[in-house]
Amino acid sequence: MDIQHQLNRTHRTILIWSLNNLHLLKKLSGWKEDDEIWKMNVNTILFTGIYDTADAVRLNRLREVMKRHGYGIGKNGDVAFDTNSPAGKRLRDKIKYGMIAVKLEKGDWGWITQSLLDFVETKVSVTFTQMKEYYDVTLRGNKTIIEGGSFIHHLHSLTALINAQNRRCGRYLVKRDSDGKYITAQYN
Repeated sequence: MDIQHQLNRTHRTILIWSLNNLHLLKKLSGWKEDDEIWKMNVNTILFTGIYDTADAVRLNRLREVMKRHGYGIGKNGDVAFDTNSPAGKRLRDKIKYGMIAVKLEKGDWGWITQSLLDFVETKVSVTFTQMKEYYDVTLRGNKTIIEGGSFIHHLHSLTALINAQNRRCGRYLVKRDSDGKYITAQYN
């Protein structure tokens, strides 16, 4: 016999979120439920206030998908950004700034990238060492350049053309063959 569960406010919120974000579920998490069957199932649960064990498993999967992509349940029971997670901060900042090219604030998602691009653009061309020093000393607050760290990951991201397509400013870094220095370029 299947166990019956009472629908609570959090689960109600998750179900409604899933109805409004079916496209996101399929794109980001490989959600395989049939849209129409899922909509009927959710509407039945919302109407009766009762769900079974199979639906409880689906609710837990939905909650994990929400969490992985920066959503959480706020104190009032509504869907909110989980600002403790990187994904939640990205979502918040995407809505905060939209696709408008603005000067980001320290701590905003994309601030380090924008700062590095601005630095290179101001200097016209820079070496790897100059960028690394700017990153370690100015942006990260170290006294000198440190060995290792995450700068190289930022550099890979900054030189990838595909990433420039998604940046509000559309800029990326190019390494010149003539002298090995980096310059900014604009994605068109």
